[in-house]
Amino acid sequence: MRLFAIFLLVIFLACNENNELNRGIYHETKGNPENLSENVYVLNIISEGHFKASLSRKINSSDKKRDILNFLSGDTMGIKWYFKISTNDNWTMDTSFYIKNLSGFKRKLNFVFNKMPQVAPKNCNFEFKFNKFQPISSIPGNQIDTSKLNSQVISYIANKQKELVISYLSSYKKPKYSLGDPKVQEGLKSLKKCLSSVITIKFNTAELSLSKADFAPWLTLDTNMNADILKSEGLKFVRSIAEKYDVTEKSISFKTTSGNQISLQSELGTRIDVYRELSRLKQDILSGQKVDRVPIYGMKGIPNGAFDSNKNYVEVSISDQKMWFYKDGQLITESVIVTGCPRRGHSTPRGAFYVKYKAHNVILNGPGYRTRVNWWMPFNKGVGLHDARWREKFGDKIYLADGSHGCVNLPPSTAKFIYQYIQPGSIVLCY
Repeated sequence: MRLFAIFLLVIFLACNENNELNRGIYHETKGNPENLSENVYVLNIISEGHFKASLSRKINSSDKKRDILNFLSGDTMGIKWYFKISTNDNWTMDTSFYIKNLSGFKRKLNFVFNKMPQVAPKNCNFEFKFNKFQPISSIPGNQIDTSKLNSQVISYIANKQKELVISYLSSYKKPKYSLGDPKVQEGLKSLKKCLSSVITIKFNTAELSLSKADFAPWLTLDTNMNADILKSEGLKFVRSIAEKYDVTEKSISFKTTSGNQISLQSELGTRIDVYRELSRLKQDILSGQKVDRVPIYGMKGIPNGAFDSNKNYVEVSISDQKMWFYKDGQLITESVIVTGCPRRGHSTPRGAFYVKYKAHNVILNGPGYRTRVNWWMPFNKGVGLHDARWREKFGDKIYLADGSHGCVNLPPSTAKFIYQYIQPGSIVLCY
């Protein structure tokens, strides 16, 4: 009886294997995988009018008795899959990758599909032309919804299917709003309301008035169909008025803590805060009201005695690797520091600057670094004062070989103390 049962089991497995082959689960291939004598599993993916792709992997004799989905879970080395894709406009990619688990498989699929040239969908919108808002229809695009497509691919592999035909409805990203949506019409009403705004900005010796003739071409709808302005246009305008109305001291002279009288190139004076002014201007335009106000300044002139009898500044000596903070004529703290590394082209800029803003818990990004800091006080583009908790030592000649990317690194306790007392517009002197 035992021999007879074993005989029946062998016959059953052989028949089952033949049935799998007859259904086309295992195919010979004339491309990848490399060993043409081996059977392979192939899933063809077709999107009419866009692309064709194939996912394949070798099938070993022991694999044929396992569920295909198990092939997504590899050993330490992983299982090698081949992916070939070509679009109707002749873009192709032929690659392979080792897969150790299902999440890794999804990441690789995302990587390949996102490499494919695609046009993202766009919501409808409006453009102000010929004295009215002209509608702009939504654009379907042809951007793959990788989360949906991945689910389909995994399901087809699990069910040992050999062809997946996808459609725009099932596997592509779509515009969220079209012209007929009620929310779009509410957005249009908000845009028309903006046309009633009249903004007068008063400077010391002049005033500037804006009406719909100036800002109507900037108006648009955001991704949620709320009235907005084109940031690039608004920023260009604010920068133009800053260039026209800012008053700066080209250089300043002061006596350093060590007693030397020096002169520095300066950006100090009466300076518009470009980004805060842009935010306020947007608010005024969207209000649909008449507004009279002064501009928002980042620095409103140099305080009397700021460099002598009523010292108010942060002094940074790059050669001494020291910092002093004077407030209301008194030295309230000093510290050793680490400035930018000159050998790597990251020297801390020299000059008279002012703090643009201050922020708590910030991620600083740049070429080759991404760092979180607790106390951030920028004064020259991406350069600022901040804590450097990763440093065990400060001062001396550290900066020459292991300096910052240009910022002034402070001990955490010093940075926290300065942050409590410094304000946007405060002067920073680097020499």
